[in-house]
Amino acid sequence: TWVRLRILVLSSGWGQVELRFLPHLLRFDGDHEVVSVEADPHLSDVGAQLLRHALGQRQVVRHLPLLPGEETTLPELLETLREVYELPVFDLVLLGGSDGASCAAQAQDLVTARVLRSDGLVLAILEDAQRYLQELAERGDFMSQVQEISGSHSAVISTVSEQTEL
Repeated sequence: TWVRLRILVLSSGWGQVELRFLPHLLRFDGDHEVVSVEADPHLSDVGAQLLRHALGQRQVVRHLPLLPGEETTLPELLETLREVYELPVFDLVLLGGSDGASCAAQAQDLVTARVLRSDGLVLAILEDAQRYLQELAERGDFMSQVQEISGSHSAVISTVSEQTEL
């Protein structure tokens, strides 16, 4: 089966991001894969149920809810996705949390693990995008664009820079 888009959502919560993407995914041909990572078992279960209900009988989106152990690192999770679930690369990764430093570390883990397609996107929703942008600039792995989405939050969309191509 041909896969159109692969999306990885870190700190998925109850699946609100996945539900927002669903209408857009259903417009494209091919099967899509969405991996939702959530540490809270209740939120993970609710998110999986909501997405199943929203999809109904349509089989165009394969949803994989993951509930990693407390000690599981992002590099370990990415290795598991590659080796166990045969999900080596993603088109879009939504970072977890709103702390710039931890999101920058997550972005670096994605580059190190080589899990982004060459035209893949990384999205972070942050209260203070400056720290995140500063950390990314120091590493030099990403080109980023910032869009204010509310008075207190910004969306930072990043792509792997050409000299860092995976």
